Amino acid sequence: MKFLTLNWCGLSWSSWQPFSDPLTFRQLPAMPGVYRIRAIGIEELFYIGETGRDLRERLGGLRRNTMRTEMPFNDPHTAAPSLWAWRHAENLHFECSAAPVILADDSEEARKRREGLEFYLLWQYRLEYGSSTRCNHGRFHSRYTKSLSEN
Repeated sequence: MKFLTLNWCGLSWSSWQPFSDPLTFRQLPAMPGVYRIRAIGIEELFYIGETGRDLRERLGGLRRNTMRTEMPFNDPHTAAPSLWAWRHAENLHFECSAAPVILADDSEEARKRREGLEFYLLWQYRLEYGSSTRCNHGRFHSRYTKSLSEN
């Protein structure tokens, strides 16, 4: 499964960091880039995302919201409710890996390039695995209804 390797699609991915241990998140890159989430013991990806912010910060927020007692809202991270639902419905435990994407600036063009890379990774995953990730494209666990924004 190439999509689980540390050099998938020519990127330099971090090692997999468990959501259960917030201290390991210090090993994640503190710069913009792309990231992927998998369930421990299941050889597939649940989510692929990108951020123009600090990957460590972005994934830390996703981890905190996924680990909450009650289902989080769609904001600040759209994947958190879906990952939360999978965690509760199937008793899953998640881990993440990130790859920095160094661009010349933080412009609109840089954002579009990161999003393009995210779309490429989603496409590549679908080619390798044979279906989409469980939490991208608005997908959600069938036993739950996605929470909407707080407002």
